[in-house]
Amino acid sequence: MPGRRLRILLLSHLGSRRAPTGAENVLVHLARGLKARGHEVAVAAPGQWVLEPELERAGVGLRRVAVRSCWLVQSAPQPLPLQAWRLLRYLAPDRGSAVLRRVMRELAPDVVLVNCLPHLRGAAAARACGLPVVWHLHEILPPGLRRRCFARRLRRDATRIVAVSEAVASWLREEGLGGRVEVVLNGVAPPAAMPERGAARVQFGLPPEACVVGLFSQLVPHKGALDFVRAAHLAAERRCSSARSRPGRRLSASGWCRRSPRSGRCSRRSTSRRSPPCGRTRCRGW
Repeated sequence: MPGRRLRILLLSHLGSRRAPTGAENVLVHLARGLKARGHEVAVAAPGQWVLEPELERAGVGLRRVAVRSCWLVQSAPQPLPLQAWRLLRYLAPDRGSAVLRRVMRELAPDVVLVNCLPHLRGAAAARACGLPVVWHLHEILPPGLRRRCFARRLRRDATRIVAVSEAVASWLREEGLGGRVEVVLNGVAPPAAMPERGAARVQFGLPPEACVVGLFSQLVPHKGALDFVRAAHLAAERRCSSARSRPGRRLSASGWCRRSPRSGRCSRRSTSRRSPPCGRTRCRGW
């Protein structure tokens, strides 16, 4: 009903202590926006959270409920032993589900928003409490048994599904869930004032006329940044026998990444095993 004040519980699948993922940031922005529109909002996260101060400033309460997620949502192939370990860990008894159900009965929300596909237990707890579930999905799964299993859980527990892109919605439609899917693209809050182009390039050490490609994500392999680095490497190898003959070619990556405590450099999990030509790649992590 338009204009009705709702009581909304948002479930975060993660509680990052250092660098929150994009999905975590989206959840916090959503909580702040709903609160600003006059709704009563609470968030449940599995532990101490780096984003808790943002919620506090917005007047959004946080409940810490350690619920184990199902980490079988990778789009790329994974080693079978690793996947088996993840499945067994998820299937182990988890007291957090009962705690989460108690929190839901205490708060009595009108709707529960489950953030990301791994939070199967959160959706199941809401269904057990008779609450409608809006499942906010960011993941893309390849065809196969794993995808069909997740689709069954979505079909059972999700009242509505919000997909963050057409790519996410595509596989959901292929699994017969199109009637429940709504595509809502992630928003980016624009800065109050855009920086001056020349000054920004000087700050990041970029030539004035360089071609710049931007990526909004963590610097981790599954986000695709390494695909671009490798493609640039191959292009440079094909265009010239010696990369040093084109001194203007360089790559600069800016974003959070895992750093080695000894060297201060990005770890192997965050960077390419094969360096681009001439060492002209710099990683600016934070």
